[in-house]
Amino acid sequence: EFLKRSLSIERGNVLNLKGDIVGFHEGARLYTTGERHGFTLLKQTPLNTPLYVILKDISANTITVAPREEGKQKGIDTVSLSSVNWIAFPPENKVYTARIRYHQTPQEATIIQKEGKTEVLFKTPQEGLSFGQSLVIYDGAECLGGGIMEPRELRL
Repeated sequence: EFLKRSLSIERGNVLNLKGDIVGFHEGARLYTTGERHGFTLLKQTPLNTPLYVILKDISANTITVAPREEGKQKGIDTVSLSSVNWIAFPPENKVYTARIRYHQTPQEATIIQKEGKTEVLFKTPQEGLSFGQSLVIYDGAECLGGGIMEPRELRL
């Protein structure tokens, strides 16, 4: 309710993985990746599989939904970051560790800066990424910074 009062919120479309309009929502800014409620589907029956938000496009004011298993990102080895905040700017060509979840075992990764963008290349492909969530980068026990994970392309 606070966000609805504080932000300019407009009704938008809910899309499926094919890009078809399957419903509407109150404003893309109000949803988080993994959320299951708060949007309205045009065709709904008791037999429908629950759908979860897997992507948000704030500029187009759309959210994309999919069943839990279809929406999980599989085998992603490179993630683009937005809203990057560095506590200590990391040099390239060094192996760091990164976490995509708070209690996750740190994963080996390298940082690539190109064309003003920050990308994180994981040594081992990652499963179940939640785009729109944070990724944090470490050098040993020292937190270097992080950013918001964005899909380079939707690969499900």
